[in-house]
Amino acid sequence: MNQFKIIRSLLPEDGKKFPVGKGVNAICGKTLAKTNSWWKVVLLVKTKFGDTEKYQLRLYGWQKNKEGVYKVRQKFNVSISPYISDIIDILQIFVQESGEEQVLEKIYEKLIERVNELERTKIRLERQKGRIPELKRKIKEFKKLLNDPKINETKIHKFLKENTWMFGTNYTRMFKSEKWITIRSKYDFLLKRFDGYFDILELKSPKAELFVKTRGKKRALSKELKNAISQAMIYLAGARIHYLSIEKETGLDVYFPEGIIVIGRRKEEDKELLRIHNEFLHNIEIWTYDDLLDTAKKTIEIYESYK
Repeated sequence: MNQFKIIRSLLPEDGKKFPVGKGVNAICGKTLAKTNSWWKVVLLVKTKFGDTEKYQLRLYGWQKNKEGVYKVRQKFNVSISPYISDIIDILQIFVQESGEEQVLEKIYEKLIERVNELERTKIRLERQKGRIPELKRKIKEFKKLLNDPKINETKIHKFLKENTWMFGTNYTRMFKSEKWITIRSKYDFLLKRFDGYFDILELKSPKAELFVKTRGKKRALSKELKNAISQAMIYLAGARIHYLSIEKETGLDVYFPEGIIVIGRRKEEDKELLRIHNEFLHNIEIWTYDDLLDTAKKTIEIYESYK
């Protein structure tokens, strides 16, 4: 789920709303133009070729037939391949030579915005690189907190709020959820992404079980994890429905957020079940506190390798 964070914000519409047909896993998209007869869209899709899965950007053109049903009339796939640089060059020159000044201005504005984002990221990476010894000590402190028999969840929440870097380089800050008018639980937070948008974070107990044995001796979702997933779905739906009012009331841009649930500790017997649930849950990720520790270690590795 961490992949394509920026693309997902640029393609904010749910992929399920588009008439792509069976067998196409449309993740998200954006309507480029829509008239009484034509609907043109760019989509991020996940495709499967034999045993290999890969992501593609697809440009679709649907035309409405006499029965009022949209049928595919145009389609073009853009994959990560050597020819993608040619496509970018050709599009750029096409716009420049067309003489459409308004379009050019819009492109340059976006380029400047992206350069500014990269500059801010560069400054942040340089600052964090100088803190590596301190960050390594913080990981040891957090392990100690998690292994404390008399674990104090309030201390864990406070620690993570002061060490948002542990969630990876995508995130810059952590807010208490009271700032968001649709969340009232003391266990929920907002994570600010580097692109200015927010994701929803639910912190549950490190002692909680992820899966439990049923009467048939099969393993199923625990009550704690079921409740956490249900909560996350309600919050994500609320963000979509009340987006404009949330922004007006709080000033926070909670636009199509994703949900992260941190719960329990890693167990080998849960590994495959957890992978399956993460694969099929839409816009929600389940992490154990050990996954969070792994993310923190990888974040330090990124800072160490930064030049």
